[in-house]
Amino acid sequence: MKKLIAILMCLVTVFVLLSCNKTEPESNETTEPTETTEPTKNENNTPTISPENKLAKQFYAMVLNNEIKVYESDTNEYHYLRDCRTPYNRIPLYQCKNLEYAYTDLDGDAVQEVIIDCGDTIILRYYQGTVYNYSFTFRNLYDLKTDGSYSWNDTGENFEYGENKLYFEGAEIKSRELYRIVNDGEANAEYYIDGKQVTQEEIFKYIEYIEDNPKTEIELLPLDTSAWCISEEKALEIASEYWNAVDGFTDYGMGKMWIYQIVVLDHPTASWDYYHIGWQIDTYIRDDNGLRDLSYSELCNHVFVNIVTGQCFDYEPSFGKG
Repeated sequence: MKKLIAILMCLVTVFVLLSCNKTEPESNETTEPTETTEPTKNENNTPTISPENKLAKQFYAMVLNNEIKVYESDTNEYHYLRDCRTPYNRIPLYQCKNLEYAYTDLDGDAVQEVIIDCGDTIILRYYQGTVYNYSFTFRNLYDLKTDGSYSWNDTGENFEYGENKLYFEGAEIKSRELYRIVNDGEANAEYYIDGKQVTQEEIFKYIEYIEDNPKTEIELLPLDTSAWCISEEKALEIASEYWNAVDGFTDYGMGKMWIYQIVVLDHPTASWDYYHIGWQIDTYIRDDNGLRDLSYSELCNHVFVNIVTGQCFDYEPSFGKG
């Protein structure tokens, strides 16, 4: 009996030792940026294109061609993209030079967004049959990456800067704090990661990890806005057809000559969407030396040409959209 008990005790000891060996060691927690979920890929290792994304691309194409309007989240109004204004200077996009854009999936839901660089940043997002326009000034959002992370800074009372990450909830755009530094370089400086206060050593380690694992930059392309509104040359052509008149001159002899031409008197502004076109007659008279000098100019007619529709008005339209 004693031998049997001894054998059983040995077996119990062996099972306990084997069980202990299978237990995983505790991991040393380190604060590192959360990895972004990669978009779903097919067997060829290329991103899949969802039906929703195809529909979104169709809507984006119509928006970029100003065939449908976008919903501006900051004004709660619908506007054509060309009439949307830059977040900081409030300039209509059709007046901006060198606009750039890109398609990218910021939140990894297999539906792309459109990023427009106008000095500030505009994000277009398709959601349930509507394209939403979200605007950010340069300080509020810059250095946007393909995973939706971006840098920001605030030069207010407490100088702050950091990095956030965009995400969407329904039709709303939101951001999650990745890290934040307050009063950098000051004795009372504060450091935060994911909203929790950390030490200077921890924030430096976190930033070092980010620098060692750079995120993908968004590759922007020039945005062709030539079809958004008529050019100055087209406005002159429209006025010429409206009056059935062209540039020319009449030499009456005896030293007098008239030169008549169609000219731009005023260009569109941020609040006035018209070319002011004039039909001007310049009268030249020959002087004692046989040279013709401009005697006087007369504006014999004028018209206002809408930069979008090309419609002509004999009277001055009210400020704003005509």
